[in-house]
Amino acid sequence: MANRTLIGIWVTIFLLSGCSLIPTNIVNQINMNQGAGYDWAGKNTIKGTITYPIYKKDKPSTTKVKISLGETSKEIRSNINNESRYPIVSGQLLVVLFGESLAKKGITDVVDTLNRDPSIGSRQYYSNGCCRWRCQ
Repeated sequence: MANRTLIGIWVTIFLLSGCSLIPTNIVNQINMNQGAGYDWAGKNTIKGTITYPIYKKDKPSTTKVKISLGETSKEIRSNINNESRYPIVSGQLLVVLFGESLAKKGITDVVDTLNRDPSIGSRQYYSNGCCRWRCQ
């Protein structure tokens, strides 16, 4: 009887300690990407811009804008991650804008990468930056 109780306690401790293996993000130690923009920069290069809020205690939040060049959207995000203090997390990405020159060349690769990223939800708005009143 005592052996079963002891084994039960050890199994419980083992299972509860496994919960700490789940990755967690502390809000003050990540940058939550809320908007992204992509445009053609020439010679197989895309210019990427992302925005994320900076929260400070007892102060209003500000928005930070980062710009980078790369051949893919993942390369752009990696470059921006290397420049920023905290990692960029795409879980709050809501708006993605595409420049007209990139939209004419094709945005399939960029959109496909964003759709395959499991950290990004399904509530994004995509626009090619070409309004009906401007581009007819």
